Formats: sequence, C-alpha cells, structure tokens
Amino acid sequence: MKSILSLITVCALTGPTWAQENLPAITAETTNQENGPDQAANQEKPSVIAKKVEDLLSPGPNNPLYKEWQKAKIKYDAKFSDSWTMGKYFSLSGDIRYRYLVEPAFVKDLHQRFDIYSFSAGLGTSALKGVGLGMNIGMQVTFSRLFENKTDALKSKIYFINRIPWEHQDVAEQLDTGDAVRIEINSDGSIGKGTEEAAGNFKANLGASVSRGTRFIVDTYKLKGNNVRLRLIATRTEGMLSVSAAISPLEKLSVGSGLGDKILGKFLKCHPVSAGASTTLGERLPVDTFMVDYVFNLDNKDAQLAYNQIMSTIKHLHFERHLNFQKNEQKLGEELLKYVQPAEHVFTQDKHKPRNQVGVDRIFKGKTVTELGSFSLKSECLNAWDAQLTTSNSDTNLRSYNRDEVATDQILLTTTTLKKKDYVFGLYGNQNINSMNGLFNASRDESNLDRLRPTNVTDIIFTQDIQDKDLSTSDVRTIKDQLELAAPTIASTIDWGKLTEGSTKSNGYVRTAFVFHHEAFKELQKYDAATLYTKLRNYVDNYPDKLSLPANTQHDPTNTTNDKYEADIQDITYKLNRIFHSESHQERLDGFSELRRQLLFQAIGPGFITSLLPTEKLEDLVYFRLNAGAAKGSSVSFIYGKNDISDIYKSMQYIQAVINDRSFDLRLQLDEKGEFQIYKLRNNGQLDCKNCDQTPSASSAGVK
Repeated sequence: MKSILSLITVCALTGPTWAQENLPAITAETTNQENGPDQAANQEKPSVIAKKVEDLLSPGPNNPLYKEWQKAKIKYDAKFSDSWTMGKYFSLSGDIRYRYLVEPAFVKDLHQRFDIYSFSAGLGTSALKGVGLGMNIGMQVTFSRLFENKTDALKSKIYFINRIPWEHQDVAEQLDTGDAVRIEINSDGSIGKGTEEAAGNFKANLGASVSRGTRFIVDTYKLKGNNVRLRLIATRTEGMLSVSAAISPLEKLSVGSGLGDKILGKFLKCHPVSAGASTTLGERLPVDTFMVDYVFNLDNKDAQLAYNQIMSTIKHLHFERHLNFQKNEQKLGEELLKYVQPAEHVFTQDKHKPRNQVGVDRIFKGKTVTELGSFSLKSECLNAWDAQLTTSNSDTNLRSYNRDEVATDQILLTTTTLKKKDYVFGLYGNQNINSMNGLFNASRDESNLDRLRPTNVTDIIFTQDIQDKDLSTSDVRTIKDQLELAAPTIASTIDWGKLTEGSTKSNGYVRTAFVFHHEAFKELQKYDAATLYTKLRNYVDNYPDKLSLPANTQHDPTNTTNDKYEADIQDITYKLNRIFHSESHQERLDGFSELRRQLLFQAIGPGFITSLLPTEKLEDLVYFRLNAGAAKGSSVSFIYGKNDISDIYKSMQYIQAVINDRSFDLRLQLDEKGEFQIYKLRNNGQLDCKNCDQTPSASSAGVK
C-alpha cells in the first residue's frame, strides 16, 4: 500500500503525458472507457479545442448553440486495467484510471470541474462451486474546482497528484480559493455469487454478496486568506448485504473490430432495466463513522506544524496499516484520534483566545452508528437516456462533544428519495432529491450503554433540491403555488423576480428547507384525531395539481369516497395523532420512523404542519429557506424564521453523503443564501456572507 501513491504519481507525471497535453474533442459527452495512454495521445489539447469553440459558443441572443453548450456535460475516461490468473482458482486484477469531468454546478452560472485519479487492486477466487471470495483495495484522488463559465473550466490546466497540499505552504501555492481535494482509501472483503440466464435476445444477471470494509477520506478545502478546512472521515461497514438484477441485450450493437469494437460496445451499452438493494445486517452490524472537521489558520505557526504532522501521516499511508476491513470499532476510532492529536492540542490551547489568535478551530469531532437500507431502479441505453429512482432509509445514533468536551447524544432518522433523468448525452434532464429527517435528543440506556433512548424531538427537517437543465416557467409557478398553500404567511413575502416570467431557463434549480423546532410540537398537541383528519382532507383537496401527489396504498374496496388518497389520509392522521399525543418519547420516535416512509406525507408534510401552527408564532417555530435561480438569469434567496438548522444536522448531512457515496455534493457547500461557501470568520455577523463559508457558532459540537 505504501507504494500506491508513488505509483499513481509516476503514472500521472511521467508515463501518461497524454493526460496533461491531450483530451478528446469536446462534445456533449465524450467517453472512452478502455483507451489507454497510447490511444488518447491523438487527441487535441483542451485549451486548443476550447479556443476553437469559444467563438461558436460565445453568449448572445443570436447564438442558438450557446444555451445547449451551457447544459452540456463533458467527460473523458482513460483506463488501463488487466487481470492475471494465479493457479487454478485465484485471479489478481489491477486498474489505473484518469477521469475528467466538466458539468453545470447548478449554483448561479458556475461550472464544476473534476480531475480524478484512481488505482485499485483485487484478489479473488471462485473455488466454492461458483461462490466468489474477494479482497479489494483502492485509492482515489479527486480535485474539484468551480469556474464562472464552461470555457474557463475546460481551458484550465489539469491538476496532477503533485498538487496535493502535503505541507502548509502548498495550500497557498498549489490551490486557489474554493479548490477542494479529496484523498480516499478503501479496503473490503466480500463473498458472493452471480448467475446469468439468456432468453431470446436478452440476458438476465442476478447477484448477491455480503461485504465488510473501511473507507478513509481526507477532504482539504482552500478557504479565503491563508485558511484551510480539513475533514478526516473513517467509515467501517461491519456487514452489508447487497443484491442486484439487470436485463440487457444478449449481444452488443457494434461495428468494426478490435479496439473500435470495444469503444463502440461501451458507447452503445444498454441496460433497459437494472435494480439493486443493500442493507446493513441488523443492529449489531451497522456502519460506524468517525469524523473530525477543523479550520486551520496557516498564518499561525502552531497550526502550520499541526497541519504538516497530520498530512505527513496521511502521505506515508500509515493509516492503511490500521484501517483495514478486519479492524473493530474501537481500534478504528482510536487510530483516527491519534492522527488528529496535533490539531486537538492546538485547538484545546486556543479555544478561549481571541479569534485572531486561534490557530485551529474545531467544527466537529464525533462518531455515528448507522443502520441503513436502500433500493435503486435504473434504466439506461445508448446514451440516449439514463433514468434512476433511489430510496434510502437510515437510523443513526450520534454522540457529539462541544468545545468543552461535554457529550451529547442524539438520534437522526432520515428518508431520502432521488429521482434522476438524463436524455441525449445529458443535454436534457432533471434531478429531484427529497429528504425527510427527524433529529431527537437522547440518553444512554443504563442497562446497555450502546443503546440510545429518545428524550424529545429537536427538529423535523424537510429538504428538497430540484435541478433541471430546462426549468420551465410553469414548473416554477407550480412550486410557487405549492409554497403559497404550504405557508401563505411566509410565501407572501417572497420576491420571485423574473423566475416566474419569460421562457425556459437553462440549468435551473430550486432548493427549499422547512425546519420545525421542538417548540412547534407543543403547539400541535392540542389537535385531536377528528380535527387532524378534517384539516388534512381539506389540505389535500386544495393542493395544486392534486393528482400529481404520490399515494402509498392501493385501491381499498371499502373506500366510498372514490379518492385514491383516502387510505393515506387516514394512515397519516393515525400516525400524527400518535406522535402529538403520546406520552412516550420512544413511541413518538417510532411514529415518526413509520411516517417518514409515507409518500404522501413526504410531499405535503411541510405545508400541512405549517398550516397547524399559529400564524403569530411562526417566526419562532419554523425556519424556512429558499434558494432558486438559473444560468444567466435572476435568482432568489429568501430566509424566514429566527432559528437556523442546527450545526449538528449540517455535519450529519456530510456524514450521510459520504456513507451514500455522493462524492462532491455541492448542496453541502452552500451558505444560507445559496452561494458557494468560501469562509466566514466566527462571531463576525457584519461580514457579507456572499461567497463565504459560514462556520458553526461557538456552541457547535463534534462527536468522538
């Protein structure tokens, strides 16, 4: 393992000079999965190509191609892989890869650029009558940057491995403000079996596996001035069961032979239907995650030394000796805390000093234990379409420590639904992520210290993120109408500007968050079941485009209302009544756990709960945030309520994103105005928050 980084560095800096000098011609999506350095060498320099298209794609009302150009995703994938047979039953495989990606960021007019280097190796056997055993280890380095236009993103020089900021001076010399670097190591062991059956012109693939593994992630993020944010995350999956199924054509559509045949086969791959599901194997086999999150002021000598010590340990890959898939929970946490001791020491000695004297500020330190399950359904064919529906549920126990190391226990329940559609090389399509979350305070069970018991609800949080490469005016108006029904007092003060006018907007986005604080539920408890039912029935009947609402239940023959939502309304009424009136905190948590899976409530929950609250107290009980906009268009940033989303929840969002493999989720890097975050000094409320990174308040906590 110690040679992995040097191997990738040699490949990047000496062998494949194609990566620096050459990239494929720019199209909406350019993919070369199996080309090695020799084939890529015939491509033109990205800067030369960008210059050729710059005039053609320059902005202007008379240029019909410019709008499509702004929506385009440009990617390139060069991979060298091979496998070797070792004896009768064993095989060894290796993979070295470079990926390049430029795509809309759905933040103002920004475009995101990735340079990704990866290496993986695996040892496998199928000695047990078709049952495969495998061990894998991999490393990936990702450079993420944002640019104000796509041409600049394409023309910018490739970031090579030598730009990893191993020393404090590298942060200023190698990275620009807003640049992010992720180093990720993973190792796992698995056992599984797969089958393949052919019928007619199609074949079906089925597979199942059980795995155990670890991931170690280092996120470095260049802030304003000489500041850097450093996150270290270690995740251990004790046991994960995964099953998958796919239907695809029996033969690939391809022409030519040899290399051309392989390229076209990849280009024309078609999986009309594929599905997969995964889950942790019960309470005793969860996903353990440890995370620490710091801001280093690199003008401070103590901070410089602490940063260098931590990065030196990571550079020499000492952690991989410890963080392998055989390590237990205790060892995993102990090793991570050893690595961050230099930062902890400076943080402890500086935490009570004036802000300008602080060398290391800790945002989060902690541990989570998560049970999760997910299901995904996909369809893709010939790069003409790519559709995906994924739902996931997670139950997380959280132990956090504030700046004085005082422990707090909490429970977070989350349900997330992702709907994504792409057409014609990604030029058209949209994505919608809905998340429903319940954050509960908790205490340790005296008879079982590993078990948490809820004490009271802290926040119920609904978030929605819509990204659409062609966001129509009618879609924005529908969202506006829904908000006006959900919270008329709040929505009446929103200035939508020109988003509800004119023609379709390119790269449009709408992000909303409803947060209901603990005090809100005291107000809700006075409603009885009959009142709740009546109010809910009226709310659904008056919902804009009512028939577009989802329904959990099938047709009920006893339903005399001829309304497909009747059974759902009764179900929601029962569960809400249980939550509002139960004297047991555990029953309330169980009720929310069931309610979060109710599709109708996921859609109407924020508005319905708001409608039950007294208007004169809304500002204290509800926090609402709206960010919307589009490329080359007006934007909306609106905030209502006195109390923001908790800092703990924001850190938990990041951990959940890592567990679910959303590598660079820009939603986690946006400030309260929907701007890209850079850095905001703590306790400086007068600082303009545009393009700044708002760190948590002084009471923010972390977990151990």
